[in-house]
Amino acid sequence: MKYILFCTIVVFANTCLLTADVISLMNGDRLSGEIQRLVSKKLTFQTAYAGTIEIAWEQIQTLSTVNPLLVKFGSGSSAMGLISSPEPGTLQLDHTAPVPLSQVIAIHKESNAPQIPTFLASWAGSANLGYTFIRGNTTIDNLAVNFQPERETISDRIRILAQAFYNVQDDIEASSTHSIQGRYDRFLRPGLFLFVNALAETDEREQLDLRTSGGGGFGMDFALGRVTQLSVFSGLTFLQENFKDLDKTRSAEGIAGVEIESERFEPLVVGTTAQLLPILTGGRYRVQWSANIRIPLFVGFNLGLQMFDNFDSHPPQVDVKKNDFGIVSTLGYSF
Repeated sequence: MKYILFCTIVVFANTCLLTADVISLMNGDRLSGEIQRLVSKKLTFQTAYAGTIEIAWEQIQTLSTVNPLLVKFGSGSSAMGLISSPEPGTLQLDHTAPVPLSQVIAIHKESNAPQIPTFLASWAGSANLGYTFIRGNTTIDNLAVNFQPERETISDRIRILAQAFYNVQDDIEASSTHSIQGRYDRFLRPGLFLFVNALAETDEREQLDLRTSGGGGFGMDFALGRVTQLSVFSGLTFLQENFKDLDKTRSAEGIAGVEIESERFEPLVVGTTAQLLPILTGGRYRVQWSANIRIPLFVGFNLGLQMFDNFDSHPPQVDVKKNDFGIVSTLGYSF
């Protein structure tokens, strides 16, 4: 009789788990019930044995739901689906790519969910401005402008980077660079995406009147813990360059890169990108590296430090150095 009673309890408990949302915590506890909402980093969870409780979001390790919920991400995008955690510290909607829990800012039921933002309203990103000056025996002004909008949904991602650097010495423009680049990622399955990219830039230091490129390839996303995201990608682009007093050139160029963004050193937000760009004829290759560190201040404002290093193994202009390196401090606003 005791054996039958024990089996009945086990079957009943398993049945409840199959028809309830389940969360596990960092301390190993496992709770079953119903997720009500996530607001302001507090998860409201309804249980049959303890009523409604609130749990700090950073204490959540895994989640699974039996009904679709609306999830809003830090990028501004929103999506509806069944929630699961293929790895501790990650969240996956149906069969899409998993993301770190740190990228989730809200969860709602469909009945009480806020309106999903439109295309124009679902962008996130930052705008940054840096300025330095020297007065005395010489007059030097340096200006840096950086704009990075981004939009991510359950099926795709758009990233744009526009930046400009000016250097004026004794009222004469010594050098300036301008660039705008964009990449569109289409998620094929969890962790795998197809991308197309485009670039246009000028650089007086290289005596580059205009460089344009466009192409595409494949990439993969990896969640390295709860607060670090890694992307690797590779493909092929078609490059066109026009240097001062030289003929315009056209060539095929490979691309292999890695991107990392992490909040491991909170409140610092650290991001870095590295790309190897070999030209498929002639033995020339370029390497581009950039990193940025943001320190949140108040009401969306932040202090930033940007570093970059651009290397060209065989610059077309004979009097141009192979390597350009710079550090820029900025004041920015995140939206």
